[in-house]
Amino acid sequence: MAIAWILIILAAAMVLGPVLLIQPSKGAAKTAKIRELAALAGLRVSVLSKDDAKRDKNKDGLQSEARDYVEYSQRLPRTFEDIYQGDSCWSLTRCNYTHGLHFHSLWDWGGEARPNTRLEAALKTFIDQLPEGVSSLILRDDYCALHWNEVCIEQSPEDAVAGIQQLLVAFVSILTFTEGSTT
Repeated sequence: MAIAWILIILAAAMVLGPVLLIQPSKGAAKTAKIRELAALAGLRVSVLSKDDAKRDKNKDGLQSEARDYVEYSQRLPRTFEDIYQGDSCWSLTRCNYTHGLHFHSLWDWGGEARPNTRLEAALKTFIDQLPEGVSSLILRDDYCALHWNEVCIEQSPEDAVAGIQQLLVAFVSILTFTEGSTT
């Protein structure tokens, strides 16, 4: 009878063990919560793989490291589309080194379009204030985005999403304030 109980316990452990191992860690649960809250707040959240990073590098000139990253984006106001008229796709990417040809310090351009000098000056001030985890700023025809490594150890998911929203709102306000920013 004792052997039967031992076999039942072992069988239960063999079934429950793997199930318990697939439970998300605290960090993974927090990341999922951040993405969920961001989506509920109206942001588009895209997890881009290393292959997407390589494709983006070829398409837009991005120099991001070959690793997975997350893009948080929002649509631009309709008036913005009228101002830029579809020729405004560019990105700024944080590189691992400083170079004289970079736009500003560690930040370098991607894409062929360039903003005017008024927007460039505003962007220099803006990128100097970005958190370390933001690796790219992107402007497309109808949306703006940032790539973030999702490291916010001391922040709650709600605070992290609020921070992302504030960064995107500030980015849009810079773009809107400096109307007609393509050269």
